[in-house]
Amino acid sequence: MSDDVGGEFVFPERWRDLRGRDAADERDRAKVERELSRETAEGHVLFAVSVNAVAACGHCDDVLFALKDGRLACVHLTYVRSAPDRLPWPETKLLDGWSGLVEYVEAHGEL
Repeated sequence: MSDDVGGEFVFPERWRDLRGRDAADERDRAKVERELSRETAEGHVLFAVSVNAVAACGHCDDVLFALKDGRLACVHLTYVRSAPDRLPWPETKLLDGWSGLVEYVEAHGEL
C-alpha cells in the first residue's frame, strides 16, 4: 500500500469510503469539505488548509481528510452554522499518513 494515496486500504464497515469517482462520492466529498471550512476558525490546525475528504463514519460525525503533506486528519464535525466559539472544535486528530490511520482504527477495535 502506498502511504501517500491510501493504496489498497479497506475501511472498516462503519466508514464510507469517499475516494470513488461517482456523483454521490463527489457530492459527499464536497459537502464535508465545505462543512470543515465553515467550522474552522483562525487558530484551528486545519484553518485555511487544503484538504480532500477520504471517508466518513456512519456511526458518528467523524470525517477523514487527506492533507497535502501526506498526513491525515480525523475530524469530528459539529454541523453548527458557524465556527465554534472556542478551540479546539471541531475536534481534530492528526495521523501520520495511512500507517497512522491503521494504528488509529486498530486502537479503536475497528480492524
